[in-house]
Amino acid sequence: MFRNRKIELLFLFCLSVFVCILYGRFAYNDFISDDKLVIVQNTQIGNLKWALFSSPFTFLRNFEYFLIYTFFKLSPVVYHLLNIFFHVGTLVVFFVLLRKLSYSFLFSMVAVSLFALHPVHAEAVGWISGGPYPQYTFYLLLSFLFFTGNNVRATTLSILFFVLALFSSHMALVFPIIIFMYLISFEKKPYLTKVARIYILPEIIFVIYYLSQLTTRITTTQASGLIENVLVNPLTIFPLQLTSYFHMLLWPQKLSFYHTDFNLSIQAQIVRICVIGLFFIVLIISYKKNKRIFFWLTFFLIGLIPTMLPVMISWIVAERYVYFSSIGFFVVCAYALTYLLKKITIPFGRILICVSLCIIFSIYILRGQIRLNDWKNADTLWLATAKTDYRAPQNHNNLGDLYARRGNFQKAKEEFKIAILLKPTYADAYHNLGLIYIHLKDYTNAMYSFRNALRLNPNIWQSHQNIALLYFREKNFIDAQKHIQEGLKINPENKNLKQNLQQIQDVLKQNENY
Repeated sequence: MFRNRKIELLFLFCLSVFVCILYGRFAYNDFISDDKLVIVQNTQIGNLKWALFSSPFTFLRNFEYFLIYTFFKLSPVVYHLLNIFFHVGTLVVFFVLLRKLSYSFLFSMVAVSLFALHPVHAEAVGWISGGPYPQYTFYLLLSFLFFTGNNVRATTLSILFFVLALFSSHMALVFPIIIFMYLISFEKKPYLTKVARIYILPEIIFVIYYLSQLTTRITTTQASGLIENVLVNPLTIFPLQLTSYFHMLLWPQKLSFYHTDFNLSIQAQIVRICVIGLFFIVLIISYKKNKRIFFWLTFFLIGLIPTMLPVMISWIVAERYVYFSSIGFFVVCAYALTYLLKKITIPFGRILICVSLCIIFSIYILRGQIRLNDWKNADTLWLATAKTDYRAPQNHNNLGDLYARRGNFQKAKEEFKIAILLKPTYADAYHNLGLIYIHLKDYTNAMYSFRNALRLNPNIWQSHQNIALLYFREKNFIDAQKHIQEGLKINPENKNLKQNLQQIQDVLKQNENY
């Protein structure tokens, strides 16, 4: 498989160590956003039953969390190391796959280095909850690698790794489409076409489960108030999505946790449509002229399909979404760079390209380190996001929480109001604004905010609890009891609600005795 095994192993070793150093420097970054919900605040994380019988698409990840928690509790370092392991594993398998497909050492080295060092992957690797993306990518590439083996043993391993990818993320559902495009592009033997059919069974099982959970996901998304229209026009969203990924891969300056500022001028929209048109023209030409480029372009496109559905149940654009797809993009970039190296004959032309490539890698490394520092803790992330995406209501809600923790309640109130102004259906922002009004002793507006939160999302039990607190303060114990009971209907196992109810009932009994 290797023309010069020692040199290639040395390259992989050096690149892997370098990547471990770059990401390992930030292994002490805190639990952020979803990390707290899934790990820190998850009372079931140490329960093996929870790990084994969770959603199939999160089964492997939850089981890994269970094991880490069992031995290391809530040490963020180990959780971060899990992500780094899968990122390094992915770049190694990526390199081996390219060499297996007969790409040159130089070509493979360029493509894998671009993938390994690009700052857009800081979110997927540097954020614990972004870990499923490197994880399913690692298993899918292994599945792809063994699929090319063209024998029964390799086929069995390919199916095994495909299933492991499905147990890591629903994004892996696109793999059979990639296999189909691979067969079209390289016209392999009928045996491989027969093998491709074997993926249909696990694919059907997981698709059926995914569709069965779609209604629940839509309901949860609507209840959050963050997405008003669940059904969207893909012809409108698709150009925004694809061109946004092109932009962040080619010029990763504006990286953000939230990519929501899509208020574009007519001219900007026309430019994006033209870029999409150019992409498909290149796709058609490459199908006729160079099937390898065609395959990797379709690889990039197919990998993004789960995020481009007409049902809006996730973010329009997120950096972690492009982790798997970027493989196809970087292979095409390697084609362009190696082509230039072969064709340029002017003096020092090749040296200039090599120097330019070194500069690009240096910029990637620097930008990646800055981006990873953004993920140091919640405060650094929300402040960094505020600089790049001011119109994200979620970030203003997060900034409000930041200022509240620092005791700057006036500034927190301003941020929560901006979040509501940007997204009038934002139930969580109303709830948080109510908490600020309590700190400011503005109980009338606090009550108004909590009621608005429940109007928009009846499942916020914390708003019921705080309304009960306000009624209790006014000695309206009957209504206070009613809201605590409503909260218990939503969260029946909550100890604080049970204690609150007991306290109210004790007061009511005392009043009856008088």
